[in-house]
Amino acid sequence: MDKLQELAEFLRNAAYSDDMTHELDWRLGVLHPRNNDGVVGFNGGIWHRHNAKRKENIKANISISFSFDELNGITGFQLWRDGYEVQGFPFGEAPVLEQFKERVLSEFKINELYEPKK
Repeated sequence: MDKLQELAEFLRNAAYSDDMTHELDWRLGVLHPRNNDGVVGFNGGIWHRHNAKRKENIKANISISFSFDELNGITGFQLWRDGYEVQGFPFGEAPVLEQFKERVLSEFKINELYEPKK
């Protein structure tokens, strides 16, 4: 499976995790078509729905956004908690896909990812 497909499936499965109790939405879209370096750029994110903090199991509104391409992987990672930007990774460090997944799981306190029926 290519990295883009893996990223899209992970975001979907995270948003639908734990019987959708986390009230998450996600997005992954084209930022720019193939350019001079031959790659297509994407941007995306996963976040709590508006007013999700009203639920007793959600202690903070969290939002994660990023850019992605097959050449550079995940770049421009941003993590927000209750409207304040939090350092997601050491300055200048871009997470690899596995580090990104681990961070999403820990920030949103996901226990069990959604698994679509085959």
